[in-house]
Amino acid sequence: MQDPKAPATAQLTQIMKPVTGAISGLTVAGLAAMFGLAIGYNRDKLAYNPETEDTLSVITGDVVQHGDPQDDKTVMEHITENLPIGKKGDK
Repeated sequence: MQDPKAPATAQLTQIMKPVTGAISGLTVAGLAAMFGLAIGYNRDKLAYNPETEDTLSVITGDVVQHGDPQDDKTVMEHITENLPIGKKGDK
C-alpha cells in the first residue's frame, strides 16, 4: 500500500489559518486604537450666516470660512479646472 498524503489544499489551509488569524487580530487592534484616539474628539458646531455668506463657529463665534459672492464657478468647475483634458474649448 502507498502512504496516504494530504492534498495540497489541506496544507495551504494549515498555513492560512494562522495568517488570517494574525491579520484579523491586527485589524481589531487597529480599530480599537482608532476608537481610543477618537474618544475625546469634539467636532466644532458650525452655522451659516446667509447675510454675509460666512460660516461661523457656534462655540467661539469665529469666522471659519468667509463667503465669496464674486465666485460664480460651480464646485465641479473648481475640481476640473486644472485637469489637462476635458476643459471646454480645448481640442
